[in-house]
Amino acid sequence: MFRDLANFLNIAVKNFYPLVQSPQDRLFLDKTPDQMLTYLIYVPAIAFLVIFWRKPTMKNGAILGALIGLMAYAYFHYWVYLVIAAGLIFLFSAAFFKKDFPRFKAAAVLIGFLFLVTLPYLINILAFNELPHSDEVVQRIGITTGRYFHFLNPFPIVFDYIFYLMTAALVYFVFYKSEKNIAILYWLLIGGMFVVWNVQLVVGYVPQPDHWGRALGPILFVILFHGLYKLLERIDYKKTIAIILIGLSIFLVTKKIVNAVIFANPPQEFLDAYTFNPNIVSSWDWINENLEKEPKVISPSFVTSIYLMAQTGTRPYLATGFNSAASNQILEERFLKTYKVFQVSEATLAKIAARCKDCEVSDFHEWINLAKPMKHLRIPEERKDKLLENYNNLADLHWRELEADYVYYGPWERQLSKIDLRNDQDLISIYNNLEVEIYKIKR
Repeated sequence: MFRDLANFLNIAVKNFYPLVQSPQDRLFLDKTPDQMLTYLIYVPAIAFLVIFWRKPTMKNGAILGALIGLMAYAYFHYWVYLVIAAGLIFLFSAAFFKKDFPRFKAAAVLIGFLFLVTLPYLINILAFNELPHSDEVVQRIGITTGRYFHFLNPFPIVFDYIFYLMTAALVYFVFYKSEKNIAILYWLLIGGMFVVWNVQLVVGYVPQPDHWGRALGPILFVILFHGLYKLLERIDYKKTIAIILIGLSIFLVTKKIVNAVIFANPPQEFLDAYTFNPNIVSSWDWINENLEKEPKVISPSFVTSIYLMAQTGTRPYLATGFNSAASNQILEERFLKTYKVFQVSEATLAKIAARCKDCEVSDFHEWINLAKPMKHLRIPEERKDKLLENYNNLADLHWRELEADYVYYGPWERQLSKIDLRNDQDLISIYNNLEVEIYKIKR
């Protein structure tokens, strides 16, 4: 939030001010899985952190441990932070176990249930690490490597550290004398924030470190607003403060109502930018209703491949580096074979390899289709020339030589290839509408 003024306005103002009309996907809180999945576990986990600390029983420890364990299946970064927080709580309890043995026993139960619920996830990690190309997959999903203290690189978080220290100071002045127990909990949670930004010091790498902020934000929110609540208890002008807070709440609710009204009746330019082509949607519906479960579908478009995974029960032959456990070699091989069988020109492939810097695109999907394949494949810059050479040396292919059951050809495919499939002897037409054709490969 503190990296520049634009970030501050986007995070601290635009999400709450009613008259802002920025598109939803450009706002900081646009990540709907957070609200629909992550927070369903994270918010109860935060609540039970406080409940457990106030009343450290074995029952509360078991519930908290189970909630933290479940977090592993919802969002990795949130889970790591909660594990660190639980570890600090256990270490603190162990340090004073003679004075407060029930707390130590409850903390041990917490760790036990956390491990028990997380065990299937840990087994999957161990099994994944046994894959011969697991390092390649890990690198593709955004790993930052090196044993270093995160201060300025890969992006500066010095202001984050300062904010944490200011929050710790607030905890001291507001809570330490009246609620020492809660002050200690909040200091442990703030300490976990410094630790989580620097896990690479221990393990040597960290996946997508820019995601830590999302996990820490709700914790800071709880600490700051609990502190505000305690401060207001000391002020004589409670009615005035209450009116101000109610007014701000009404302001926030108004913002949500405005959002809902705009969402229910969006302007035409929004519809043009964010709605799918109805012919493509119809083809997805047909696939779900008529094809067997998990058929293998080939298309030269990464956009199609991504949406087929999300909107249908199919497996795309053209896999993307972000959500595939296949090796780099397999991904590159499938990419080249797919382009070859769809007769994508060498000139088109060269433009794509150059991230289509000079291409004129009409919409977001065309830009993804033409400018992003190298990013989705995670092919490094030094490999692009070799990629073009391999494509030129690749012999012509027939559909039956590929591990695919069906061929998908629609508007996004035509941006890459102008092939006519209607008279292909190896294909059987099984579906077509105004813009989409689907064929079954003869075996």
